[in-house]
Amino acid sequence: MIKPKFMAVLAGAIAFSFVATARLGAQTQTPSESPAPANTTQPAPANPLSNLNLSPPQETQIKRIEALIQAQIQGVLTPEQRTKLQALQTSGTGKGSALAQLNLSSKQISQLKEIEALAQQRLFSILN
Repeated sequence: MIKPKFMAVLAGAIAFSFVATARLGAQTQTPSESPAPANTTQPAPANPLSNLNLSPPQETQIKRIEALIQAQIQGVLTPEQRTKLQALQTSGTGKGSALAQLNLSSKQISQLKEIEALAQQRLFSILN
């Protein structure tokens, strides 16, 4: 049985990995309809996985999943979107906020949500 505190940390870890999808729904607006993004940068939150006391094999598996997720996200984006994402992240914009600024198509949004769902399943299988 999974402890409630563990589930809360796990949920935070998943949210940390995929903050973007909660904000992707706003991408269906045209750029002229959406307000200008605020130029606020916040420090990245601490990695919630660091509190889980993972075994070395679990850490390795999670790193592999994170790399796979990144590759899949890159595969969904156009070259221009990848360049813009990298520039936004380099400037300190969080991944979720950066993805929300890429004018994603509805197909891309669906693909990213699918990637998120699969990532959650993989993380749960490692942590259970």
